[in-house]
Amino acid sequence: FQMPLRIDDSEEACVAKNSIPFKAAYLRKVYFILSFQQLTIAAVSFTLFMTPGVRPFVQHYSSTTWLIMLFFIISVLCLRQATFYSSQLLGAALLLFSVAAALVFGVLTAKFDTEVVYTVTTMNGGVFLGHAIYCLQTLRSLQFQPSLIATVCLATVQAWILESLLEVASFDYFLCILLCGFFCSYVHWNIFCYMKFLTRNEVLLACSHVYILFPKMHYVALTH
Repeated sequence: FQMPLRIDDSEEACVAKNSIPFKAAYLRKVYFILSFQQLTIAAVSFTLFMTPGVRPFVQHYSSTTWLIMLFFIISVLCLRQATFYSSQLLGAALLLFSVAAALVFGVLTAKFDTEVVYTVTTMNGGVFLGHAIYCLQTLRSLQFQPSLIATVCLATVQAWILESLLEVASFDYFLCILLCGFFCSYVHWNIFCYMKFLTRNEVLLACSHVYILFPKMHYVALTH
């Protein structure tokens, strides 16, 4: 995504001007939103995947996919509108976006007959939740390099748990770690790169927009 790099002095303290505790509180907000979205997406995708008749219906009627994508685009526009013009509705807009993204991932899961989508999103949720807990306990934020290392470690541990303890069927160990590591690291990079220039709401919006890239990445991984 491309976001205009600017500093809005009218907003309550830009991230670059905030104290460390305020910055940590801001990052906690970002990570909790990310973890909530990812876990919601994984849960709804799993439910859709396991519901009898959903997969044949999605595979047979292509119009379903286009309607869901249209709903997803509308949810993104609502999120942008709420972020820039109506902060009171931001929570509802994020919830709408999460539901739309969950439907998109559910359609992908049904179309490609794989557990990669909701496995990776669950792992992503665990990674972001781990970062949120760290910020909550220490009032400090990890820089990009430590975040990258922590992401790989958390993804590996979660992959081992899913494979050995939960016995997830058709589990692709390395693909899930690769997708989770790439996706989370990309989000971390954007957070720490853009937070120097963007306001809090703009970074939250950017974190939400990064979800648009995941379906394309998932499709490329499955077809090559």
